[in-house]
Amino acid sequence: MLKKMAFVFGLVAIGTSAAYLFIYLYRWEWNRALMAGVFLIAAEIAFATAAIFDRIKALEKTVASSERKAAELDTLTVIRDNAPPPRDRFAWLEDTDGLGVFIPFLMGAGLVASAVAWAIERVAAVTARPAFERGLAGRLAPISLPLAPPLQPQVSTLGRNGKATMRRQVIALSLAILIGTAGIDILGDATQTRPDHLTPGTQSNITIDVMLQGSGRSHEAAVGSLWAVCSGVVPNDLAAGGIAQLRGSSYRISVEPALGKHAERRLRGCMEDTTIDNMQARVVSIST
Repeated sequence: MLKKMAFVFGLVAIGTSAAYLFIYLYRWEWNRALMAGVFLIAAEIAFATAAIFDRIKALEKTVASSERKAAELDTLTVIRDNAPPPRDRFAWLEDTDGLGVFIPFLMGAGLVASAVAWAIERVAAVTARPAFERGLAGRLAPISLPLAPPLQPQVSTLGRNGKATMRRQVIALSLAILIGTAGIDILGDATQTRPDHLTPGTQSNITIDVMLQGSGRSHEAAVGSLWAVCSGVVPNDLAAGGIAQLRGSSYRISVEPALGKHAERRLRGCMEDTTIDNMQARVVSIST
């Protein structure tokens, strides 16, 4: 149960990290994408290591079981080959010289006792003797020497079911390659710097909310530092009036000409993924 839960948690961690990695790349939030990539690699390494160790443990159990069964079989063969011959319970009948054969026979006690002993021996030979030998072989197997040569690997040929399975695997692999190629192409288009058509005489207003923690500088200086960091991802310049405070920690940044869709995504991702210490910004809206 715990193994299944760990397997499920590993798959969830890998899937979640991979999903957020692509989401952050699409949003141009590079620092968050790096962290998601680190978590993805760590989850994959842990999952692969656990799978390898589990497979090695299963192989060790299989080999140990096969060797133990082979040793028990060899030991059982040796025990049976060297077992003493069965006793002749009616040997007294062959003694015809003395009177010992006639007295028990006439009394009937010897015949009855011999018959009962023979029946008990037959029942014991059918039931108890193989179990005793197998138990003895199991106890002696760890110290016994192998009698049979080691097993040779068998080369198996693919039947109809094997060919069908291989065909399905080839189809699944081909689909995975196609989907992966298409996903990489789409992601590449989303993360590459694409030019936008700039319309002169237009303007975009970016409304942001700035939060500072343990910093002695003002919000206006923080917004200026934020624009200095993120202005390199867009070809637009500050408009007249540039940065203006709206209310509290909300500010408006005006740029001209207006931002295109690619520049807007890059600027939003840069501002919300800023690396300035003790500062966090949230883009509230972008209007043209």
